[in-house]
Amino acid sequence: MAEEIIGIGVDLEVISRFENKINNKHFLDLVFTKKELDYCLKKKVPNQHLAVRFAGKEAVIKACSHTKNKLPLNSIEILTGPNGAPFVTIHKENFSDYKFEISLSHSQDLAIGFVIARKI
Repeated sequence: MAEEIIGIGVDLEVISRFENKINNKHFLDLVFTKKELDYCLKKKVPNQHLAVRFAGKEAVIKACSHTKNKLPLNSIEILTGPNGAPFVTIHKENFSDYKFEISLSHSQDLAIGFVIARKI
């Protein structure tokens, strides 16, 4: 069965917006999964890693904007695989036949997420 590209999404975030979010448990729980927080909060500069995952989540939502299924931010999980590449898992019904290709990058000031969504 051929895969069909169903959407693309990109998002750019200013990393400094996330400096004060590290201590906001309500925000963190609303946006990130436990595994994401475990990963990001262990980093030397956690706000960079939080910001880039937030950008990735927003890019996923944009790539899926054609669907009527709403995606809460914390239902989108972006982790790092053994090879160092990020990957997306959606923890919501009706997304098992979706595949996402994601690229994340950040500088000192900005974080970007780019996603291609495919239906398999």
